[in-house]
Amino acid sequence: MDLRQLETFRCVARLGSFTQAAHQLNTTQSNVSLRIADLERDLGVELLDRSRRQVRVTAKGRDLLRYAAEIALLVDELQMTVGNPRSISGSLRICAAELIALTWLPALIADLAKRYPRLEIDLEVGLSGDVPDRLRNGAIDIAFVPLAEQPEPDIAAEVLSTIRFGYHCAPDFEMRAGPLSPDDFRALSVISLGPGSTISSIEQRWLGQASRQPQHLQRSNSMEISAGLIRSGLGVGLLPIDFYRDESRNGRLQVLQVDPPIPLIPFYALHLAAGAPPIIDTIKAMAREASADPWTR
Repeated sequence: MDLRQLETFRCVARLGSFTQAAHQLNTTQSNVSLRIADLERDLGVELLDRSRRQVRVTAKGRDLLRYAAEIALLVDELQMTVGNPRSISGSLRICAAELIALTWLPALIADLAKRYPRLEIDLEVGLSGDVPDRLRNGAIDIAFVPLAEQPEPDIAAEVLSTIRFGYHCAPDFEMRAGPLSPDDFRALSVISLGPGSTISSIEQRWLGQASRQPQHLQRSNSMEISAGLIRSGLGVGLLPIDFYRDESRNGRLQVLQVDPPIPLIPFYALHLAAGAPPIIDTIKAMAREASADPWTR
């Protein structure tokens, strides 16, 4: 039994597929099958049930998963405390909100590449609704995303920044004067992020204070695409005020006054509260530094 076999077993168990595990481990399916077969032979038990289309972990396999996770953590800790940081290898899966990807994330990735040149970084940018579940099933290691509520206790959450959002429109968009209430949005075309977005969830709470929802609700899965639609005069939309401050100053966008105000939206670093690789603490410290002035872009 060796570390490569344990890593392969954990990957197959997480993905439920030999083929997907081979792709993620950058090897062949036959190599994955051979490693699992050798591991089962060494331990004398069946670890994976292959009788169904999706591979399932047996009872003995679940026992091994606990030990394999502890061994992986010990190896990571050994590398972090004893080894040269430049020798640390493996993969790190990061999920980030689009706003973070457009501001301080590139600086963080560049610093990681310098400090850990052998570390492979798998970066995913997208909506944040399913992030806690993806942390739990091992699809990602750490996420930098907004949250509408505190997560369950098994997810560690640290606030990195608190962002001001506001409704924007094109300069020539016809609006009545004075602060707008949620009821005033009933007759407007509202451009919103997709249903998997935390920002959209917060927006729906604000709009939910009206007696009726807006008649026209258009959705986009990208903040920048939404901003383009708003600039074109197709509707109003919720955008980060400081990120688009230059466009507000030069007359390409204008910020609407609303009452009640849009609540500040916290952006978090999220990871598993137990079982996260030791390098996660280092990455959080680097993220705190990188996010100190998020609008330098």
